[in-house]
Amino acid sequence: MPSNTNITQTFTYDLPDDYLAQTNDDGRTATAEYNGPDKIWVFIDRDTGRSDTSRLVLTEEENGADFPVPEDQYKVEINCATDPVLCSLFDAKVEWDTVQGQTNIVVNLPDGTTYERPDPTDVDHTYELDMCTYNMDGTLTDGKYVGGTWTMEWKQPWTSWEQLITVRNNSLAGSDSKIADDMPAATKQVWLDYRQALRDLPATFGYGTDDEIPAYMVNFPVEPGADIAPVDDDENPPS
Repeated sequence: MPSNTNITQTFTYDLPDDYLAQTNDDGRTATAEYNGPDKIWVFIDRDTGRSDTSRLVLTEEENGADFPVPEDQYKVEINCATDPVLCSLFDAKVEWDTVQGQTNIVVNLPDGTTYERPDPTDVDHTYELDMCTYNMDGTLTDGKYVGGTWTMEWKQPWTSWEQLITVRNNSLAGSDSKIADDMPAATKQVWLDYRQALRDLPATFGYGTDDEIPAYMVNFPVEPGADIAPVDDDENPPS
């Protein structure tokens, strides 16, 4: 049975101007160390050149070179010594992947909460794997490409202010029935405060202003009772 040949490879990769930005005008880069197989095989859609949705990644140990190729796909061999960014992005059985000088950024938000993320970002938080495209410019034999280049795409924002407003409106609609005239005053006030925080959410985070907080940083107010752990009946049996 074949076994993997593992390598250690230091590499430099481009970073966007800011996290989830779509430009590199400032020429920012990061340096990391890849530790994993020296080659991998991945599958791409024949029409789009993009990674197959199964994200199947094979190594020598898994007989990647001879693994059959589905009719609607191509198999691409990636040399991890020359393309460590791709091998890191495909998470190719990597033993570890360290970014030099990485620290933790903490942003204090207007509602009193914080947002944290590593900087520089890891490869998988720098590029969007599902959007990276193989240019089909390698050597093709029997449905298998060797070598060639890829067009990389920046990591995409996973939410937007428009989506946040929709969630906010749904939360307001869903909590409207939580307030009753005969409920205890203290309980009623908690729900009133929660609903007001939802209404204030856009203004609190500067939506539509020069000081707008990116949507991915926004924390929603916690619905009353949602932060209370459920009681485990097994730990508290009836007396």
